[in-house]
Amino acid sequence: MSGGTPPTHATLGAVPPLPVLVLNLDGRRWLAPCFASLRAAAAAARGAGIELEPWLVDNGSRDGSVDLVRAEFPEVRVVALGANLGFAGAYDRVLRDEALLGDVPLVALLNNDVRVAPGWLPPLVAAIAPDDVAICGSRMLSGDGTRVDHAGGQVAVIGGGVDVDKYALAAATSSPPHATGFACGGALLLKRRLYLELGGFDPAYVIYHEDVDLSWRAWLLGYRVLHVPASVVCHEGGALMGAAESPRRLFLSQRNRLRNLVRLSGPGRLAAGLGVAAAFDLVRAGSFAVRGDHSRLRALLEADRDVALELPRLWRARAALQARRVRGDAELARAGVFAPLGQSVRAWLDQRRAGGP
Repeated sequence: MSGGTPPTHATLGAVPPLPVLVLNLDGRRWLAPCFASLRAAAAAARGAGIELEPWLVDNGSRDGSVDLVRAEFPEVRVVALGANLGFAGAYDRVLRDEALLGDVPLVALLNNDVRVAPGWLPPLVAAIAPDDVAICGSRMLSGDGTRVDHAGGQVAVIGGGVDVDKYALAAATSSPPHATGFACGGALLLKRRLYLELGGFDPAYVIYHEDVDLSWRAWLLGYRVLHVPASVVCHEGGALMGAAESPRRLFLSQRNRLRNLVRLSGPGRLAAGLGVAAAFDLVRAGSFAVRGDHSRLRALLEADRDVALELPRLWRARAALQARRVRGDAELARAGVFAPLGQSVRAWLDQRRAGGP
């Protein structure tokens, strides 16, 4: 791992810099808009006494991404991992690296296809201040800013995430920070100490629903996760795996949400979730078979097989987590962590209409 060129801007007094980690894999076309927006955000953050430190965390790109950033954005610290560790693995590697991060208390994570509003960061920093808040997430809009991509999230009955108000027309809002089931990993701020206490991202997830997993664990262990509407980013979406659900994306999403369900649900929710998941799989498998979509059918079945083979390990992890939990599912439901079944179904239908399977 290479630490690259250190950032050139100075910190403000005794306030430590706040690293903003932008994960990248062959996303050269997205990087100039992303880091240009961070330049504007850095100036706005200084006015609030926050020193924003932009980082590129590169997962072994071969498209000239690193050269572009070093040439056009010399203030960016480059961490070249040299290989693709996935979303979860790359971020976990950096977030655990004391030599790189030292004792910084807060770290922000951004997708490479995100553009932040100038005032994006200060509302997140203010919202995360209470001791029991572990993670804060931004309001994410479409690339052109006209539609909502993520306005907070809830945990579906089968263990994945449901983005609140996804595809709705975007409108100005003055809503204060509020509890959310999960914060999208594409634009969030976390307390590094609590990230480590929670166990961090599981590199085995690779990508998808790892943010649901981390946020759900935070809620189980007595912390809160907040959505911060005043923190706004625009998200192009699908930069890594495509906007539609490819077989690879289907495989990872299916496997990871079932992992979440098995490890994190209480007994009643686990039983209900497994029943709904089985019905959902039958519907999708039948649809794929009728359409002759053998690649997606195979991806679905392979994900289910992988989880079945993992069950002994997942059950041990479940026992360890359930022994530590301080909030029951009923309390989490009252806090709005879980999405009602009808909302989960509507979210899936909206996804299909938007181009997913």
